[in-house]
Amino acid sequence: MDFLPEEFFRGRKMGVSPPLTVWFRNELRPFVEDTLFESRVRDAGVFRYDSVRYILDDHYARRANYDNQIWALITFMTWHRDVLSKREALGKR
Repeated sequence: MDFLPEEFFRGRKMGVSPPLTVWFRNELRPFVEDTLFESRVRDAGVFRYDSVRYILDDHYARRANYDNQIWALITFMTWHRDVLSKREALGKR
């Protein structure tokens, strides 16, 4: 049984992007806030928390779309927590 027209299979590949803009404002907001919690950001010593907070507040208020920046911050902070901070705790640099 054919569910899709033949043209579908001859077309170019297209990526699929998750709706991070909406998720970060809604369902994933608690995760974002927990990951980018003030003391965690300050303890990492890489980003100015005031700047992180500005990005989050602007994104939540829909004044700007910072989904890529928020994703980058979450990725870095998760890496920092899981890799770098554990190495530092073991005395390795």
